[in-house]
Amino acid sequence: MILNIIDIDYKAKFDDNYFDASTYQSETNEAPNDSKPDEDKKDNTTSKIEDIVYPMYVPVDTQLSGQDVVSTADGERVILTFSGESAFTVVQETLTDANTTNYIYGDPYLILDTVGAITDYSVSWISNGIEYSVMSDTMNVDELLTVAQSISVAAVSK
Repeated sequence: MILNIIDIDYKAKFDDNYFDASTYQSETNEAPNDSKPDEDKKDNTTSKIEDIVYPMYVPVDTQLSGQDVVSTADGERVILTFSGESAFTVVQETLTDANTTNYIYGDPYLILDTVGAITDYSVSWISNGIEYSVMSDTMNVDELLTVAQSISVAAVSK
């Protein structure tokens, strides 16, 4: 990569408060003249899972054996249980505020449209306001990643 600089203004003039961050922020840390903060927040959060997302890849001799939708204090949690030779569980949970910090333990890994975390027994990531986890104590990391990457963010009907 080559960077060509065409022109530099060594005598640029700035207002005295140009680099003062408090000039550009209100006390609530919202952008000035932001008339619709609640509408923006709605776009980044969800309290209900409209469509359950199933993995497109399921190992041989493994099948869906259970599907539970659980209401939580902040939304919903969907638990898909797959039993058989390579048993695993998929959990989909709504996030109530996209601006909060969620701690996910494991090594970073690019999964679908985001960065997730992998451990010896699980793969976790957040996409479109929903946290996804694939867990198994019988599958290796490569198999877990194959299942995780087969989960499309677009719902597929049964």
